[in-house]
Formats: sequence, C-alpha cells, structure tokens
Amino acid sequence: DSERDFNTFTDLALDFGGMIVPSSTSILTGSELDTIGGNGLIDLALGEDNILLVGFEAKTDDLEQKRNRQVTTAGRAGEPELTIEEASQTSLELFAEDVWNFAQNWALRGGARGVWVETKLDKTTRAGLPTDSTSDSHVLGAVGIKYSGIDNVLIWTGWSQGFVYPTMVNLATGAFAGPNYVNSNQDLDPETSNSVDLGMRYFEDSLTAELSFFSTWADDYIDHILCTGTGLTCLGISDDRDRVYDNIDQAQTFGAEFSGEVTVEQFTPYVNLAWLRRRFENAGAASYDTGLPALSGRGGVRVQHAFDATSEGWADVYFRAASDADELGRRGTEHHPGWATLNLSLGLTLGKRAQYRVVADLLNLTDKEYTPATENLLARGRSAIVRVAIDL
Repeated sequence: DSERDFNTFTDLALDFGGMIVPSSTSILTGSELDTIGGNGLIDLALGEDNILLVGFEAKTDDLEQKRNRQVTTAGRAGEPELTIEEASQTSLELFAEDVWNFAQNWALRGGARGVWVETKLDKTTRAGLPTDSTSDSHVLGAVGIKYSGIDNVLIWTGWSQGFVYPTMVNLATGAFAGPNYVNSNQDLDPETSNSVDLGMRYFEDSLTAELSFFSTWADDYIDHILCTGTGLTCLGISDDRDRVYDNIDQAQTFGAEFSGEVTVEQFTPYVNLAWLRRRFENAGAASYDTGLPALSGRGGVRVQHAFDATSEGWADVYFRAASDADELGRRGTEHHPGWATLNLSLGLTLGKRAQYRVVADLLNLTDKEYTPATENLLARGRSAIVRVAIDL
C-alpha cells in the first residue's frame, strides 16, 4: 500500500500584447496505490550442462487519486478544479529460459515470455472521458551466447525483444507536467522492440573493465506530444502547451557503455560512461532532437577500511555529469544545458555478519542548480539522505 502526495506550484508571466500579467497555478495531488502480486520460479536440471527455468509473475494495481487545481491570474482566483479518479491494471506473465553449456567455454541462453495486461478507468469526474478497459497480450523471445575461452576475458552477444504496455497514467488518468496537463489516450498501442548487443569484459584481481555496444529498434514508442495540430482527444485544453500521450511511429536508440575500476590497496578509482543517441521517426519526419544527452556518466574514488573483525567503513567521493541535449518542444527546439555535481557517500557496517549498516549520501555538495534533460522539475540542491538497515 503506497500513499503519495505530490504538490506543485508554478508562477508564470503571461504576455497579452505587451501587457505582462502574472499567473500562478497550484496543483495538489494525493493518491493511494494498492498492489497485490506474486511470483514463482522453478529450476529444472535437464542434464549436467542444461538448466531450464520456468516461472510466472502476477500483479494487480488499484489506484485512487484526488487532484485539486487552482489558477490565480492577476490576483484573481479562478474556480477550483477537483478531479477524482479510480483506475486498475492487472498483468500476468509466464516465462521460460534455458541455459545450455553446449561446448567447452561456450554457453547458449534462450527464453520466451508471454504477457497479458488489462487496464481499466473505473471512475472519473472529468467530463467527456469514458470509463472503459483496454487489454493486450504479447509473446516475446530472447537468445544470447557467451564465450569464456580466453584468460580473464568474457565475450557475449545477444538479441532480445521488448514489450512495454502503457501505464495507468498513459491510458487512464493522465498527469500534470508543471502547470500543463498531459492527456491520457485509451487508443495507445504497446511499445515493441528488437535489441542487439555485443560486449566484452576483462577481469583480474585488481582490475575490471567492460565495454558494450547496443542498438534498439522500437515501434509505437510512447511519448507525449502537443495537443494542437493532432486529431487526438484533449480535454480542457488551457493553452497551446497541453499535451497528449501518443505512439511515435519508430524510435532507434544506439550507443555504447564503458565501466572500469582498479584497486590499489584500500583505494578504488572507477568510472562509468555512456554514449547514447536516439532518433524518432513520425509521419515521414525524423529527428535526433529527442531530449537525451549524448554523454553521461559517473566517476570517483572509493576507499574502504576495516576497523576490526566486526566493523568496516567506506567512503565514495564522485562526480555525476551529463552533456547538453536538444529536444523538439512546443516552441521549436528546446536546449537543455549540461550539468555536473559533486557527491559524497559514507557507510559503516557492523556485526559478525555485517548485519547492521548505516549509509549517508551527501548530494550536490556545490548546490548546483540544474534540471536533467529528461525531467521538467529542478533537481534537488545540496541535500543529505541517511539510511539504516538491519538484516534479521
């Protein structure tokens, strides 16, 4: 059972023919999500070098949500807009995977998964939005092979299919992004994709490095687009900034990832880097301005120290960073600047089984003000998160 309050407050300066009028919007959202689910897995030994995994996953989500929106323009408050909605989503997945060591240093992996999903808008106070249910099913597969015949080296490649069913927000309730509404769309199709990857890992006592390349071709990619100029149903459009979820015809994503670390006594410098490109195709037009930074990553130094047989401490000072990105927006191409933050994590483990752990994350130490390219809200400034865990 998850309870969530999400409140946003936005101030705008509206230009009416040279006259600037202040406008503020408050959106108070409270929701409760009840989730019931279960999963099971069986390992079957078909031989010394052949293992078959068979399993299932089942889940039901029930959502109740209340949203109160208030707009004040030039000091005058408009009529409050209260929305009450109830939605549900049920899914069942059956899967099987076989791992076969068919020759010395060679392993083959293949699998299949069947997915059945149903989503229903049970109740809404939004006029013009019908309560209805949508459902879909899909079977997808994957196959991969790896080779370990070179000392300290592992090489692999694979192909897999993807299936992403629209969420309750996509199909039923919609959502606010800042002061503007993203309408739901009950006619959305699930995302389907085909992916290939190729990678290599080198490992020894003090050094580990991994490099991989990947490419994904997706059909019916789900994104939100401007309501203006579409034939889709948008309820209560307030201005030209409201949006609606829709299927982009095609999306191709490709890139590379590198990770490496080396341990020198108690110190471990490390780096994780990603290069990523995504291309949308829709109605015959194509663009790489999809709002994803081309480069992103994390790098730092970890240090560990054992105080005695039952206690150990560690520290991790690191940078997180991303390059700038362009995105086709409501007023042409929007530019998202790059950013970098300095962070520090401290941890302590206690007990004979290391069953007690305390972790403190000190984030954005320089109090950098930025918004990640894939978000529309400011990232957190200088902040701290403390976690305590006990293994019983």
